[in-house]
Amino acid sequence: MTQAASRPVFDAHFHIGVYGAQVFEGRTIRPIPPQLDHREARDCARYVARHGLRGGLVVPTYLEDRTAAFRYNELVLRAVEEHGELLGGLWVSPLPEVAALCRLTLDMLPRSGIRVLKIASNGNYILCYANTGTLYVFMCLASMVRTYTYRCARMGKGKRAKLEALLDHLAWVRNDAVAHCRKRYAEDGSTPSVFDLDKRLTNMRKENTHAASKPVTAQRSMLRRVRGGYDRLFKHGAGRPRFRPEINSFELCTSKPRRAGKGWTVQVKSVGKIRFNGS
Repeated sequence: MTQAASRPVFDAHFHIGVYGAQVFEGRTIRPIPPQLDHREARDCARYVARHGLRGGLVVPTYLEDRTAAFRYNELVLRAVEEHGELLGGLWVSPLPEVAALCRLTLDMLPRSGIRVLKIASNGNYILCYANTGTLYVFMCLASMVRTYTYRCARMGKGKRAKLEALLDHLAWVRNDAVAHCRKRYAEDGSTPSVFDLDKRLTNMRKENTHAASKPVTAQRSMLRRVRGGYDRLFKHGAGRPRFRPEINSFELCTSKPRRAGKGWTVQVKSVGKIRFNGS
């Protein structure tokens, strides 16, 4: 049932270009329902009308195929030309392999109805705890090749103990995943996908309050390392993932560093704010 809103509602953006079924980590997924998988301009216009919106911003669907979103730019241009209630955003990327396509897109501008340039902004913040007791923060933007390394400011004993407890827990998560993969392989010759490992982690966090108190993105980074090790084993003949008594790094994909005086801070669940130096 559609209900009229009593106040203005703004749709941040929606996508055009078929997502369909995609293979990710060895599993075929279809996360977007057909009614939201907009194939063409009129599908976007129907979406706006169906929800009682006066307009919307439409951007290309982006897939693992880095050229697909550039092809979908044409659909965006057609949408804003045919439907005056729609504004558009074009896909761009700094990656060298699509530099020519990016230049062609930028050469189209300025263009009536185009108000946004869309670029992937997902990034990882990797915390590495060296054996010397020094913490380093690596900021790695997924769409760029440059990495910046900063040394952590001095930590108190209490916070250091919490960080070391988190690393011990993550080593346990990793070794538990290795044991699970080995058991499955011994039973039927298969290994769990990253989705299977994630589902198992979700159930673990429901049943284990200690696991639930730790950052889930850091736990998932351990599972992806294990799954990546098995992928290298099967594709390239590398050695199988081994049990490790300790680890010294993990990834935080949702914790954004914040400016604090002359340095920065990053919030880590179960540890607290960690300060590090950097301009």
